[in-house]
Amino acid sequence: YAWGELTTDQISKLNSLDFDWSEDKDEDWNAMCDRLVCYKRKYNTTLVSVHCGEDPSLGLWVRTQRHMYSQYFSLLEEYDEDYI
Repeated sequence: YAWGELTTDQISKLNSLDFDWSEDKDEDWNAMCDRLVCYKRKYNTTLVSVHCGEDPSLGLWVRTQRHMYSQYFSLLEEYDEDYI
């Protein structure tokens, strides 16, 4: 098994489980954002620790959003420097 590669047998086994192959990232993102809204209402902050006992996956998601945000702006800065 190589990362990112499934054999036909592996696919068949997942299909036999009615595996959901869809990747509705918008739905997942919106669900996590809704959880952050609830967290913000409860704690009055969006600083969620990855060690949050209440919802550790929310903490990881928040950290990922911050990382992606900083990567996005780093790329924009690189783009601007290349084309100025």
